[in-house]
Amino acid sequence: MDGGMSGGFQGRSWEPGLEIEVPFEQRPVCSAHLL
Repeated sequence: MDGGMSGGFQGRSWEPGLEIEVPFEQRPVCSAHLL
């Protein structure tokens, strides 16, 4: 499940700088556990 979601975001040019601009609410729950 986590791998599938991560792969989808990576395809959308999920960059380190981009995730900072994206609100925590919009970010997937799986990203929270990575931090």
